[in-house]
Amino acid sequence: MVNKRKVRKQKDALIDKIEKEERKLIEMLDTNCSLQVKVLESDISDLELKYENLISTCSFTEALMHHGNAAQLVSKSTSVIAKLEELVSTDTKPSMEHEVVEFLPSDDITTDGMLGSVRSDVCISQCTVDNIPKCLLKGESINLQITTKDRSGKPVIPRQAVEVTLTKPDGSKTNLDVTDNRDGTHTVTANTDMDGKYQVAMTIGDRPVPGSPFEIPVIKGLVKRWKKGNKKGEFNTPNGLTINKYGDLVVTDVLNYRTQIIDFDGNWKKLFEYTQFEENFLPIDVAVLIDDRYFMTDKKNKQVVVSDEDGKVITTFGQNELKYPRGISISPLDGAVYVSDWDGKIGDKTDKEGHCIRKYTQDGQYIKSFGNMVKRMVNSKDHG
Repeated sequence: MVNKRKVRKQKDALIDKIEKEERKLIEMLDTNCSLQVKVLESDISDLELKYENLISTCSFTEALMHHGNAAQLVSKSTSVIAKLEELVSTDTKPSMEHEVVEFLPSDDITTDGMLGSVRSDVCISQCTVDNIPKCLLKGESINLQITTKDRSGKPVIPRQAVEVTLTKPDGSKTNLDVTDNRDGTHTVTANTDMDGKYQVAMTIGDRPVPGSPFEIPVIKGLVKRWKKGNKKGEFNTPNGLTINKYGDLVVTDVLNYRTQIIDFDGNWKKLFEYTQFEENFLPIDVAVLIDDRYFMTDKKNKQVVVSDEDGKVITTFGQNELKYPRGISISPLDGAVYVSDWDGKIGDKTDKEGHCIRKYTQDGQYIKSFGNMVKRMVNSKDHG
């Protein structure tokens, strides 16, 4: 009797699961049907509007030709001709395309996850590809995600086949395996075993995905070398380095007394130079905010220079505290600006104390300093 109860319990559980799956699939079919009805209704409304516009324009034109005087014909001719040209170019042919939605039964309920899946025609213009890298190092993997969508932009499981072909720099081609995640997304992975330009071509039902083929450069490691000099794109003692929101390299070019910006491909874009300060502008380090403000430590003028993305000075601060400002960073937690302040050479006489970190607001208001070596030595003697 115990075994019989287990059999019936298992049977009831399976029936319950199948019925839930049935309700879910029918609901998906109903939703797809409702969406298509809305699309058709919209198409009908659009055609009716075009028809009414056509009738109205024709009636007005006929009335003007048969009953209008010369002055009216001349004054209305330009607007009437423009309206007629607009009507001639209007597409009044009804679209006979419609999305096909079908239920695809599972070959193996236990393996495929119950009854099956609802699959639809996709709208190729709505499909997207994510995770396309700008550049990869040789040996890294290409990992892409394709999202198949219907005309409303909703992810759907496609009836059409999703195919991906990889073309290597030597011209050889490989058909890649596409993993269907059963939620409207598909993932593709490929390894890079040589440097050069790879091309990834994607089709859905023999139609290319927007943007396909995608070109992905793969490099050995070193992209480009810049030589020493004082021309645009050349450096003399590059020191601080960060990356702005556009992916450009922002470099303090110390002994050229400037900060330079280089794009992702190594091409020079712009430079920041300043002559309005008492001493030569000597940038040691730089930090960039997402709002395109550039914070540069200026060692000779003992300050932080804040500029916009075109290099125009917004403000300067730190002159009362900084001795030899070097590194700079901006906290992602509270937005505070931290500057490392060097004490200079031994015997350097000044009323300022270095060897510490100074904290400021982004507007340049001084908050505090900490880590000063001289103060720690004095305090240790006082307590010794």
